[in-house]
Amino acid sequence: MSFAEELADARKRNNLTQEDLAEMLNVSRQTISKWERNEGYPEVETLLEIARRLHLSLDQLMHEELSFVSDFESISTIAAEKCRSKLEKISKETLVKACMGTSPTNAKWIAGVFPEIDFEKRFSEIGRIRISEVEDAQKAILAAINDKS
Repeated sequence: MSFAEELADARKRNNLTQEDLAEMLNVSRQTISKWERNEGYPEVETLLEIARRLHLSLDQLMHEELSFVSDFESISTIAAEKCRSKLEKISKETLVKACMGTSPTNAKWIAGVFPEIDFEKRFSEIGRIRISEVEDAQKAILAAINDKS
């Protein structure tokens, strides 16, 4: 759930109007409305105050925004079921190439997301490739995982 959705839901769960929350935070009701329409974020101090007032952790409040993955080697820490639909947009060849230059843990994770692909067979079909091709494939996977659409 996005920050905007979490904020609106938590505010409603706490039986607060936008005006009530705005008063608590010393901001305008229009500012709360803007945040709930996903048109911006509060400053860090205000974000901490929102979490405290609405009885949320920062992770709960900002989970989707904080889920950005910047390092390909950390993809195996993501729940596979959250990624499959995003990764289905990537060609099988790109998935295989990305695995050719990653850790066994990541290769196993990707193979687990796509059990229908015979990675070993595909590796031998592709043969040797440039490291830049592997890096480009890994960048494509990161872009797909981080795509918020």
